[in-house]
Parts: sequence; C-alpha cells; structure tokens
Amino acid sequence: LVGDKIIVFNESGDGFVYAASPEGFQRLDSGKVGDEAFASPIVIGDTLYLRVADQVGKRQERLVAMR
Repeated sequence: LVGDKIIVFNESGDGFVYAASPEGFQRLDSGKVGDEAFASPIVIGDTLYLRVADQVGKRQERLVAMR
C-alpha cells in the first residue's frame, strides 16, 4: 500500500497499480518491469525500489526505481 494505491508485482515481472476504496478495487495502470520479479518491493520516500531479472542470454539482475 502506497498512499491510497496498492502496487503489486507477479513473478513474471508484471506490475499492477490499483486504487483501493470501501467500494472495491479499480485497476489504474499495469506494465512489465522485467522477465522475473521475486524480491519484495520497498518504498523509501516517494520512490519504489524492486529487484528484477531479465533473461538475455544469461540472467541479468537489476534494481528498478519508480516514482
């Protein structure tokens, strides 16, 4: 939960942003951040950090920062 939004990632590297309210959830946005995302995201200030991996030849891990 970040503010009034729920941000989730699946193991396939897909990310989703939902607005949460007592009436239910509404998907606001989605996107792919990498081929894999197994780490838990962390929020520091106004930035969300997530470790992801891409499979281009050999597995390459990187840190993604989103605002």
